[in-house]
Amino acid sequence: SPRIWSHNWWLPQLFSPGPLLPSVAPYTICSAFFGIRNDPDTDHEMNPPLRIGVVVHEMLSSLGLPYLYDTDGRGQGVGLYDVMANPWGPDGLQLYPGALSPWSKMQLGVLPF
Repeated sequence: SPRIWSHNWWLPQLFSPGPLLPSVAPYTICSAFFGIRNDPDTDHEMNPPLRIGVVVHEMLSSLGLPYLYDTDGRGQGVGLYDVMANPWGPDGLQLYPGALSPWSKMQLGVLPF
């Protein structure tokens, strides 16, 4: 069966289940498992838990940081310089995600302008 795709998104008010029920906006969801089921590259690992890189990336997105990876296929975004561009980390395994760039830290108010 397919796995949940980790992401941060929102549903507009028109998707609200009714006037007395809360709407779903914004939300963050992360799969509990790493890889894609029946994928020969990842399924042999016996359904390992999701690695921390994606969780960090999506949680920071829920705090308001934009994705900094390439979105149109013409470049590489900011690459390894920010976890918002590369949650996989320097070794590509998501075990050690990259750090936040100074720009991202300023956006979060961690580093003064």
